[in-house]
Amino acid sequence: MNVKKKRTLWNVYDSTEEPTNIPPLIKEKGITCKHYLERSELEFNYYLYRRRKRVQQTRKLLIKHKFNEKKTKMIISEVFNNETEFLRRQRTKILVEDYITLAKIGQGTFGEVFLVKKKPKNKSKSRKRENENEEEDDEDEDDDDDEEDEEEEKDSGDEENEKGNENENEKENESNGKNKKEKPKTYALKRVKKSRVKSLSQMKNIWTEREVLAIHNSPWLVKLYESFQDDEYLYFVMDYHSGGDLKCLLQEVGALTEDATRFYMAEMLLTVEDLHNQGFIHRDLKPENFLISSNGHLKLTDFGLSKNIYPDKKNWKETIERISQEEMNNRKHFTFVGTPNYMSPEILSRKGYDKSVDFWSLGCILYELLAGIPPFSGNEIEETLRNIMFYTKTLTPPVSIDDEEIIEKETWDLITTLLDVPLKEDPKVFLQNLKKHPFFDGIDWGNLRNSTPPFVPMLENEMDISYFNTSYFGSFDGELTTVIKNFSKPNSFSKRNVNNKFVGFTFRRYDD
Repeated sequence: MNVKKKRTLWNVYDSTEEPTNIPPLIKEKGITCKHYLERSELEFNYYLYRRRKRVQQTRKLLIKHKFNEKKTKMIISEVFNNETEFLRRQRTKILVEDYITLAKIGQGTFGEVFLVKKKPKNKSKSRKRENENEEEDDEDEDDDDDEEDEEEEKDSGDEENEKGNENENEKENESNGKNKKEKPKTYALKRVKKSRVKSLSQMKNIWTEREVLAIHNSPWLVKLYESFQDDEYLYFVMDYHSGGDLKCLLQEVGALTEDATRFYMAEMLLTVEDLHNQGFIHRDLKPENFLISSNGHLKLTDFGLSKNIYPDKKNWKETIERISQEEMNNRKHFTFVGTPNYMSPEILSRKGYDKSVDFWSLGCILYELLAGIPPFSGNEIEETLRNIMFYTKTLTPPVSIDDEEIIEKETWDLITTLLDVPLKEDPKVFLQNLKKHPFFDGIDWGNLRNSTPPFVPMLENEMDISYFNTSYFGSFDGELTTVIKNFSKPNSFSKRNVNNKFVGFTFRRYDD
């Protein structure tokens, strides 16, 4: 007698049989839920990793300065209290009304960039938190009474020791100063319209940018502090770099000197190396995407066209270790992306490409920094793309009006090396060989971030936007909010559009 096995939830999931007749809406929600859980797990694991690292660094400083047991416990307790406060803030909603708009500094195809300043914390919210803390303290008072009596005796004996240990306080302030960095007062807020993203099928690009910005902790990449959304827009709150970008600098001076180009190329090379180590290809490197900070150093931005090199996004760090270099070199990507002047022949031919497309773009930028124009630019886009496809014939060294060579032989050799794609060797070996190239003689690779740049912006204050070409952005006056809510009529509030929500988009960075 054949007994039909009961179809339960568990044997459906355990079997290899795929469910059929799933409504499209349910399927879409399931995919959204899967992506949300994967991102949440990845970011939470990364937070735990950074948290352990912060605690370890604090303990090392305590051992170094030889604090007594009481102060050690107090400082460690403060560290954990800060972590708890951060997790509590993770549950509070971020609103665009929390920021004051100062100026519009950027305009792109899919979004706008504004200079903003964060409003002071709401007093009512801070009072609520204080009351919560007081209630917690009241609950703990009874438990702490006995401990306080015992500690009083110890404290009386420790008073003399504390007087003789005034230097410890200085060391403590010193260590706290090293651990606590000053928060920036101004930010760059990028606003992207949701309807525009969906109509142009740019959903994947937005999530990729959000993923890169949230995961990395690199000094060479623009830092994301918060990301959030409302019914109409997605928002990224990032570093504000007041020196403009390399494109604005080129427009101002025409072309750079050999020494200045050497410095910027070295920083761009380290930037790309760091991004590749994070597990991403940029695919849209150009002078506009290299921002100049207030101290003159470069930061890479705009990761919307970036591509995750490794297939397993949830465990990408482990994937890096277990995939052999041969497998990585054989893995190709086929998406047609980029800016025409900096796109490689592999992208145009659609036969597959790898990390080498970023090195191709660097070669084009190196040419442009010295010559003032990209190497393959034509009167029309079609001409530019044709020049790239036949680059072995169209690429020639630039010359001055007097037919003198602008670029030296060593520099030209580096340009042709960067344009020599596809990459046939280990990218790490290739990078190390590039660093040893004669063009980079004199570069201190380990201390480049602390060296003096060729150009340092002259700023009046932290809100100075004089290095951004804002003339073509159009007039902008007012706040970022698009809907003024009438709080006297709560019934007039529009219903929340659930279908327009990007699940899991919100992010807060721990203040390192």
